[in-house]
Amino acid sequence: MSEELTYLDLLVLRKIDADSSVEKFGQQINTSFFEAANILGTMKIKGLVDIQSSIGGQSPLMVTGTGSDALAAAAQKASEPLDALDSAILKAMGSGARELTALQNQLNIRSSDLAFHLHKLKSQDCIDHEVRSGKVLLSLTEKGFIGAGGATWRPAAPQGAPAPAVNVPASSVSEGQAASSAPSSQSSLTSAPKDIQDLLGFGHSKAATKPAGSRAGASGGEGAQRSSSGPSAQAPSGAASGKPPLDSDSGEPRRLDRHAMRISKLEYYAKAYAPYALLLVLLVLFVGFALLIGMNKPPVA
Repeated sequence: MSEELTYLDLLVLRKIDADSSVEKFGQQINTSFFEAANILGTMKIKGLVDIQSSIGGQSPLMVTGTGSDALAAAAQKASEPLDALDSAILKAMGSGARELTALQNQLNIRSSDLAFHLHKLKSQDCIDHEVRSGKVLLSLTEKGFIGAGGATWRPAAPQGAPAPAVNVPASSVSEGQAASSAPSSQSSLTSAPKDIQDLLGFGHSKAATKPAGSRAGASGGEGAQRSSSGPSAQAPSGAASGKPPLDSDSGEPRRLDRHAMRISKLEYYAKAYAPYALLLVLLVLFVGFALLIGMNKPPVA
C-alpha cells in the first residue's frame, strides 16, 4: 500500500493523537465531518489508520504499523539534501501547479514518492500547504522560490484567447509583393458583376487608362465581336433604338390601345376623387334644403 500513499495521508497521520476521534477530526484538518470521514475511511482501506467502533459515543482513531512506518520513512527522507526531483517539484509549483493531482500529472511520478519529497520540502521550509475541503493547496516560500531558480513563474494564458495582432508597417512590404497582389485584386474586380463594377468605378478607370491609339482598334474589335455574337447581343432595347417595344409572343411591334388607356385613367380618377364628389353632393343637398325651408317659412306677424 506504500505506492498509494499521498501527501494528504501524511498530514492526517501527523494530526492523529491519543484524543483524536472521527467525530472531531474534521476540525483538525479544516474539513467537514463527511469529508473527514471519507478521508479516514480511505486511509483505513489502505491500512494506515484504524477506527474503533463505539455505540453511543465517539470513535477513536489509531495509527497502524503501516502508518507508523510511513511516518518514519518520511522523517528519514526529510533530513536528506535536496535533489533533482525536489528541484523539479519546486519548478512545477512555480509554473502554477498548486494541487496534488495537477502536480503529480505534470511530473508523472508515484504518489508515495511525491508525498515523501513534499514532506521534505515542507520540513526544510521550501513550501507551505493549506488543507481546505479535503484538498491540499501548495505554495512556495521565499526559500523555495529562490531554490526553484527565481523567475520560474509563467502567467497562464486564458483558453480561447485570440492571438495578438501584429502591425506590419507599409515600408516592410516589398515591391514584388505589391505587384503580385495587384493582378489578383484586378481579376477579382473584373470577375464581379457589372453593376458592382459600375459602383466601384472599375470600368471607368479601366477605360481612362487605355491609350488613345488603342481605342479605335478596341472599338473595331468590339464591333466584330458584336456581329459574331448571338441575337440577344445584336438586338438593342426599344428605349435605346427609338422603336416601339416588341411583343414577347408574336415578335411584332406592340400596339397601344387608346380606348383601354382612357378607361383605366377614368377609373383611377373616379376612385381617387369619389369621396370628394360625395361630400360636394351632400353639401349641395344641405344648402338646397336650408334654402327651401327658409323660403317656405311663414312671415313673422
